[in-house]
Formats: sequence, C-alpha cells, structure tokens
Amino acid sequence: MLTVFAIHKCNNGSYGTNCSRPCSHHCQGSGIPQTCDHVTGACLQECQDGRVGEQCQYDKCSENCNGGSSMCSHPWGTCSLGCKPGYLGLHCLTECLEGTYGEDCREMCSPDCVDKKCYAENGTCVDGCIDGANVASICGPPCPYGKSARGVCLLCPAGKTGIRCEKDCDIGKYGAGCIQRCSPYCTKESCHAVNGTCKNGCIVNRVMPLCTDCHVGWYGVNCSKLCSKYCDDAGCDAVTGKCLTCVKGFQGDLCEERIDFVPMENYIAVVGFAGVIIVSCMGFSYFMGKA
Repeated sequence: MLTVFAIHKCNNGSYGTNCSRPCSHHCQGSGIPQTCDHVTGACLQECQDGRVGEQCQYDKCSENCNGGSSMCSHPWGTCSLGCKPGYLGLHCLTECLEGTYGEDCREMCSPDCVDKKCYAENGTCVDGCIDGANVASICGPPCPYGKSARGVCLLCPAGKTGIRCEKDCDIGKYGAGCIQRCSPYCTKESCHAVNGTCKNGCIVNRVMPLCTDCHVGWYGVNCSKLCSKYCDDAGCDAVTGKCLTCVKGFQGDLCEERIDFVPMENYIAVVGFAGVIIVSCMGFSYFMGKA
C-alpha cells in the first residue's frame, strides 16, 4: 500500500518545524498571508516601529554604532561602520571587559592605572594613577593642590569634588570638596557651588547673600524693614516686626503707645499750705489737687 504525504510551505504567518512558530508581529505586512521566511522566521519586508534585526527583535539601532543609531543596516540592525570605542559585537551592545578599552576593546588599560582599571572609551584611569606615575593622557590633570594618595585627590577646590576633582557640586552643596550644605533658608535650597551664596534669594526674614538671620533692628522679606524706633536694643521679631521689649514709657506690639504715668522713683511729693499737694517731678511740675 502506497502512502502519499502532502507537503506545503508555511503560508499562514508561521515558520519552522510543522509551521509551529508564529512570525514576529513586528514584521511589515500585517494582513498578508506570509510575513516571514518559512524556514528561518526572518521578516520578508522592513520592520515596523523602527525595530531592527532579522525578526525585528531589536527596539532600534544601537546608539553605540559609529556615527550613531542611524548608521546601521536595516533590517538586520548591524552597525555599518563598526562600534564606538568601548563596545563590540554586531549590534555594539557588549561593553568592553574590565581592563580593556578602545575600538573592539583591543587595547589594554595601562599598568600605571590604579588596579589597572580604565574607562572603556578612552583608556584614562578610572581611579587615577599609582603613586609616582604622571602620564597626563591617562592619569588626568594633576590635583589642584598637588596632594594625592593612590590617584585620589585629598583636597579639591571650592565647587569641585571627585577623585580627580572633576565633578561639580551637587545641588544643595558647596565649598571645597562640596562638603558644606547650602543654607536651608535659600529659596529651593540652591546656592552658588563656590561660595554658598543663595542663587534665588532667601525665604522671608533672612538676609542675603547666605540667608543668615536678620541683623538686630531689621525684619521682613530679605530683612528690608526697620524695627520700630521704640523697640529697645533687643530689636524685634524677624518675621512680624513685633518689638521684643520696649524702651521706657512705651508699650504695645510696636511700642508706639505712650504710658501715662511717671515711675515712683521719679517724683517728690510736698505738702503745702491750705492742704494743697504739689508734686515735683524730675523735669516736670504740676498741680495735683487738695489733700
């Protein structure tokens, strides 16, 4: 008895053994019977949505291609001009192994680098050079104050930090090595990285440039208002302007209400003729009435 087998090429959007695997949905040509090779699954037309690869499996061309993401072959996604220094592979997605750098990672980091570690793109030492080494091209610039330990700067100038003083201070910090914090009274807590002066002014009742407390006798926004002249030497509240204490003879929040009496120690009472009392005050005298 003769058995006959009918063999058909995959044509229903599938490929592989017994047409058991679906074509990628990123292949161009949705709605047509077959969008990929019936054996390999490679897309027959361009990829959708800027994707690349034989089956459009990659999101886009790698930014690590020489010349940028536009310099790769479609639809396969391989970098036409090779990889930028520090990467390798057809799609330039693999970083150099530690200790190597350059095009296709063919170069070795210098033994003058601390722990022989260097940046994959240019070979400069990650942690600076070992003591005694002074190769500017790989060690980076010298420490600003000439003091280092195993390639790490011990002291950075104002506004800088990092092992080679190569980094700017983060927002909210300033000074040598960026170890000081901006005043919490700076608007947005942001200040100049070198001297700590507040970039955006101060919150209420603080004085520029460092947003410190108001000087005695001043209050309000940027400490721009004078306290009442009847406040005593202690001054007034930096926010409200209310006197902390008043000069003698005045009262009230701003010490502008005159007190209508004379302290006991400042007068002398004299009993005169006909029962009349005369009060003699220091600097004043007036008639009080009958006894």
